[in-house]
Amino acid sequence: MNIVFYLEEKPRNYILKVDRYLDSEDFKQINSDLKSIYVYYDIENSGWKIPKKSALETILFLTRKFGWDVDLKNIEIQQPNVPLETEFKRKVEFDPSVLKVKLFDYQIEDVIWSLKRNRFFIASDPGVGKTIESIAVYSQLYKQGEIDSILILVKNNLPFHWSKEIEEYSNVFTDKDIAIVTNANKRYFFETPKPPIVIIPNHLLVDVIDCYSNFNLKKLWKKEKIALIVDESHELKNPKAQRTKAANSIKNSFSHRCMLTATPAINGFEDWYYQLKLLDDGIIPYSENMFKLDIAKSIGTRWDQWGIREYNATRVDYYLNKFKPWVIKRLKTDLPEMKTKQFVKPVWLEMSQKHINLYNMIKNLYLEKYKEKDGVVTLKEIENKYPYLMMCLENPMMLIDKIKEEDRALFKPLEASLQNWKLDYHNKIVHLDEFLHEKIKNEKEKVIVFDNHPLTLDALKSRYESYHPTVIHGGVKLDQLGRQKLVDRFNDKYDENKLILLNPQTGGTGLNLNKACKYTVFFSTPNDGVLLRQAMDRTHRVNSIWDSFVYMLCFGKTLDERSMKANLAKVEFNDYQFKDDVNKEYLLSQL
Repeated sequence: MNIVFYLEEKPRNYILKVDRYLDSEDFKQINSDLKSIYVYYDIENSGWKIPKKSALETILFLTRKFGWDVDLKNIEIQQPNVPLETEFKRKVEFDPSVLKVKLFDYQIEDVIWSLKRNRFFIASDPGVGKTIESIAVYSQLYKQGEIDSILILVKNNLPFHWSKEIEEYSNVFTDKDIAIVTNANKRYFFETPKPPIVIIPNHLLVDVIDCYSNFNLKKLWKKEKIALIVDESHELKNPKAQRTKAANSIKNSFSHRCMLTATPAINGFEDWYYQLKLLDDGIIPYSENMFKLDIAKSIGTRWDQWGIREYNATRVDYYLNKFKPWVIKRLKTDLPEMKTKQFVKPVWLEMSQKHINLYNMIKNLYLEKYKEKDGVVTLKEIENKYPYLMMCLENPMMLIDKIKEEDRALFKPLEASLQNWKLDYHNKIVHLDEFLHEKIKNEKEKVIVFDNHPLTLDALKSRYESYHPTVIHGGVKLDQLGRQKLVDRFNDKYDENKLILLNPQTGGTGLNLNKACKYTVFFSTPNDGVLLRQAMDRTHRVNSIWDSFVYMLCFGKTLDERSMKANLAKVEFNDYQFKDDVNKEYLLSQL
């Protein structure tokens, strides 16, 4: 479509026009494309009306999505002017008396860097010390009278962990200075006086706010200089999630804000957007879609018109440099204080013949279903619509209960094979048997095993009873104190508990397991880069005294290999995106 578009300026809008007469087919196509982004034809002005505040976003969309040529002529599109915290204090000294422990030199540097700004984002590796650094910063600011309270938003399973960390590290706060919001006390929580630190699981923030017709945190808490810490801030990257909306609704109550996560944008660079908007509106002073358009070389997928197909490495690098005044990221590999190394090794395995037969049966049933329905079968459709192939790879036992009702007739030929399935037919089990015998029985070591599914973890627990295993997953009912007791037991090198079985969703964060363990095995790879990155570092911390080893069991030349490589690529981009000497274009292409 060789058409040049141009803008005419009106008092309140721009009118998008074309340089020649359009036949009916061209007009229908253009009108349909513009309707998809809520831009409509204005008969009176013979063009499409674009609000001035969204003009830049619209023009970028037209050029990136449809390849249109838009001549801006003399029109100067104004970007929004959003106030931004740019005045950083210069002369700051760290007061070591606020802590009970001595910091490493790099941690002191991080604390001083953070004290110079009211808003900061620590994105360093797991185990580098994000928690203790934020505790040091706000303990000092509280002691100096620059803040009078701290609200900490955490994942569901971490309030008790944060409370214990504050008690263990801070000389400024005691346990009497901390209150935790729970399901039992969440309603009208601020009706009674509260101590200077309040810890709220982020999924309960909505309930705390909704109790009040007009939630004014400063007035209810009777505090004026409130600091905010958001732990695992990637949990608030989804704008449609109620917890994200709730956090944004009260962000102006906080004079100081701090975001903590080792994985801010591991599944896509655009995930930075809402975390940085929560930190400071001025860092990215325009809409999410505008941000996506700016970092995309190609945009729009079958499932999402704003989905990024290919990144613009130059623009991604521009934003990474723009984020640097607010974001600090340290890798363990860069720290002289990090005396130990982590070794990540895929373990390539072949499927047993019984496993292959079962896998092929499912694959062929898939192919028949899709041929009947669409005539075309794509790998993406199989992965997204029917996860049974991955279930078969990871643990065929899951298929017995996981097959959807509408698919049961299709998969009826599988029933006999599934009922006769044994763990001994699974070559990952065969390998794990030998590995655990070698490490636990012979070498007297402890081992962590991760898997995505409670059913598999429970089966492993039964199989390895002789190692006195502990299992933690969503189906195991544990309060935070009980969870910590299990962790303490595993960290005791003399305890008979030699094996801990974890689900990445519930055991991938808040657990420091490096005191008595150096070996981690992934029975199946987490299907999310965030979960993989967090889980990998449970035994690799800055205070580790030995090297750690991560083994990823994988069936080669299957979807299992594709999943593992895709998520390891996300981990690599997450770790090296702020490095100046790496090929960003290559890393982005791997996503």
